[in-house]
Amino acid sequence: MQKRSFYEKGQSLVEILIAVGISAALIGSVVSTYVISLRSNANARLSAIGTQFAQETYDNVKALAEADWHTVYSITKGANYHLSLLGDSFEIIAGTETIEVDETEYTRSFVVEDVARDGNGDIISENRTPNSLAREMIALAEVGKNDPSTQKVTVTVSWPISGDTANTKITGYISRNRNISLRSTNWNEGPGNEGPFIGQTSGFNASVNIDYTTLPGVIKILNF
Repeated sequence: MQKRSFYEKGQSLVEILIAVGISAALIGSVVSTYVISLRSNANARLSAIGTQFAQETYDNVKALAEADWHTVYSITKGANYHLSLLGDSFEIIAGTETIEVDETEYTRSFVVEDVARDGNGDIISENRTPNSLAREMIALAEVGKNDPSTQKVTVTVSWPISGDTANTKITGYISRNRNISLRSTNWNEGPGNEGPFIGQTSGFNASVNIDYTTLPGVIKILNF
């Protein structure tokens, strides 16, 4: 029987160690890729749920505005609100809300902001350069007022992830549609009220040859 030399035995041991090292590196790489894939899938799932929550709130706010414009228009601009189901309809509540899904807490809220238009009737955006801002301020001065029939709605949903916080936002514009803008059944407040009038009013800006103290009258502006 031929005996293997000490050198040959040492060489075999080195080869085994190299093979073990390569195998460990490959296994580590596979495990790392698998962990990254799992984390990515988990993040995508959390993001999808957050986007769904945001879209749900935006659609419901839009539906509320279509049913009764002043329900949305009259809330404090720029403040956080959320929707609460009261019977068969939603109610606007101040502050944020927390929704828990599979031990993950989502925080949801929306804000409503006024919308201004330039002299061409275009919405003045927030992405302004110094030059465009100057032009828009001049245009806004020419128009004089914000558009009371358009509001900007931004829904924000956030959730914790890997020691940090992720969020998603949906922003859109809603417009007055098929509801009463103004109702007046008398004129006893008289002239000098410049408006814009919201809801019920008994004043007006100016008149000519109108007896507003003794003659009843009704004006309704619809679908404005």
